[in-house]
Amino acid sequence: MSGICVIGDVNVDIVSMLREPLQPNSDTQTTNSLNLGGSPCNMSMWLAHIDAQVTFMAAVGADLFGNWIKAELDKGGLATDQIQQFPGKSSG
Repeated sequence: MSGICVIGDVNVDIVSMLREPLQPNSDTQTTNSLNLGGSPCNMSMWLAHIDAQVTFMAAVGADLFGNWIKAELDKGGLATDQIQQFPGKSSG
């Protein structure tokens, strides 16, 4: 059996896009989103998208973001059995 193994980082990209011009001395309306980030993670997700046999190995914290990362990888078609969670550590 052959396949592709990707080892690297996975991050949470928090993106805020302005919905209006920047308001000096006041609040500015934004649209916010959470996205998976990190080049190895993105490459693994695209490989899974084209039905390649890929194993992605990474480490995340045993925290809210770590759980979210694993859920998003799973939704994207990647197995999460090689994603190790470390108690007391924060996810990227």
